[in-house]
Amino acid sequence: MSDADDSARRLMRGAWNYGDFLEQLRTIEKGPLSEVVRKIPFLRQFAKEARDDQLTWFRRMLEAMGPTELRIPELMEGPRGLERRKRVAAAAGMDEKDVARFTKTFVTMQDMVSRLTKGRRRKK
Repeated sequence: MSDADDSARRLMRGAWNYGDFLEQLRTIEKGPLSEVVRKIPFLRQFAKEARDDQLTWFRRMLEAMGPTELRIPELMEGPRGLERRKRVAAAAGMDEKDVARFTKTFVTMQDMVSRLTKGRRRKK
């Protein structure tokens, strides 16, 4: 079984992590950005605004994370993740709010994929 298969299985279980996302960014073939966006679920929501510099921004942020943070995205969430977000932001040359927004969006995507694959609908 390939790493891509493992990544796809984790995505379908809602367990896709930052490490999987970083690996996708590193292995994408060069081509039109619209194709890149279609290949990575997390980026689809950025389709209208996505630019090459945003992919670089995502990569810098992910590469500033430690191995544990890449495996366990929840460590970056909420008040308990503030120091980690500050450290990642400083290492990546960006603001903590950017890292927080990225984290929130990633977790939202993870939750949405998990619900879709489990056939659950969001309760209102």
